[in-house]
Amino acid sequence: MPNAPEQQPEEENKLPGQKPESSQTINKNKLTKQEVNDLEDHKTSIQQLTAQRRQNQATAHTELDALVDDEDTLSTKEKMDLNKRIDEEESPEKLKDLIKEIKDVPSKKEKNRKKEEAKDKEVDPNSKELLDIQAKAFKLIDDNQDYIGTSQVKKFKDWIRDERLKNPNVKELETRLKELKGDIDHPDGLAPRKANFKELSNVFKRNGLSSPTQSEYVKREGLSVIREARISIS
Repeated sequence: MPNAPEQQPEEENKLPGQKPESSQTINKNKLTKQEVNDLEDHKTSIQQLTAQRRQNQATAHTELDALVDDEDTLSTKEKMDLNKRIDEEESPEKLKDLIKEIKDVPSKKEKNRKKEEAKDKEVDPNSKELLDIQAKAFKLIDDNQDYIGTSQVKKFKDWIRDERLKNPNVKELETRLKELKGDIDHPDGLAPRKANFKELSNVFKRNGLSSPTQSEYVKREGLSVIREARISIS
């Protein structure tokens, strides 16, 4: 009589949807230095780290699920990103740090909320907060004269300075800075100027001309002449 096939033992503690043990091998390159040292000194093993990883992942998911389902506390995208970080993290120690980060979400959000509220209040026009934002804006203007036009530099700086004096509000002046940088759409921000400058550079190149920065007229007048030059040349 042929021998009956050996019965394969069932995997213990296998959760629904859980990956096989072989596919959960930890990548040592993603462990902390201390974890690697413990492995080399035989103070722990890959099997032990894998078990710790699973346990910490479960704890992290539990803490994340316990957060109030409120966009002000944690947006859907933030929750998805955290879930992804939990699933992809291989170091048990780093997962502990992630658990702490999740627990700190409500207090951190509340701190940021109060900080934003404080920004929305009128302050001294010569306060350090406003002068620091103005300094960032001035540097941005100086660093981007090719796009703004040298003749427009004073006008832009006067605009930022007037905003600080007429509306001494941190949040509002930060908004002006974001508009200037192009983080917020604004027709006079750097984003459309850079786009126009790039197009004009391509037109110059196609016509065998030097870079727009070599033209004193373009350099001086900035965006308005860049638009006109692009249209007339192309």
